[in-house]
Amino acid sequence: MEWSKAKSILIILLLAANIYLGTNIALQLRESRSSQKDMLHSAWTIITEQGAEVDEELLASVNCGREAYTFTRDVEAERRAAELLLGGCALESPGGGIYKYTSDTGEMTFRSGGYTELKYDGEDDGKLIQSLSAACEGGLEARETEGSYSLYMKGLPVVGSVISPIGGNRMSGSWIFGALSSSEGGAMDKAYMILALGRALSERGPGEVRSIEEIYLMSPTQSGDVKLTPAWKVERDGGAFYLSTISGEEIS
Repeated sequence: MEWSKAKSILIILLLAANIYLGTNIALQLRESRSSQKDMLHSAWTIITEQGAEVDEELLASVNCGREAYTFTRDVEAERRAAELLLGGCALESPGGGIYKYTSDTGEMTFRSGGYTELKYDGEDDGKLIQSLSAACEGGLEARETEGSYSLYMKGLPVVGSVISPIGGNRMSGSWIFGALSSSEGGAMDKAYMILALGRALSERGPGEVRSIEEIYLMSPTQSGDVKLTPAWKVERDGGAFYLSTISGEEIS
């Protein structure tokens, strides 16, 4: 009986301790959320006092915190993509990082930095989207919209990566045919990102912000690889611009 009572007391003490810890954690999380909300409101107040025209609820709806990614060019992935579209094909390599594949149904040319051109005379029975999807890895996804093809990274649009018609049966643009080689974290705190937005807006003068979208921006590196930088696409009176959510700096 004594051991039974002791076990009951221990169970009650453990339950009480768990309730106490759980309550403490809940209070800390609530205080943290409240503190973060206050910081974001303070940042918004600062930039609006400096002349920024941006809705606070719009800022609350956009996120940051994504990693940047670098993809190394993979000529084997390019070859597989060409063969999926063209079937058996011949390779021409004139140098300068240019690889051109040709067959009876068309041609596909790859250049450093993701630049791609193609001509396809066959039936569009899904082969092109299959070809462009073949090299997608590390969260990349190919989507078709009104005759053009765009890349998405972990659900976000990749600005600068699109294959579009240029007349007749020809298309061109930039794409990623490569392997994920590195990632870079260290995204800015959202309050600091809002302050960075305020600085960028003050340099442009008056103009209301219409929308802010979380995107990835594709850019070639000097080595011929491709980098995806997480950013805010800011639409305002007078045009759009991009702010890196890694550094807070404007990028293009």
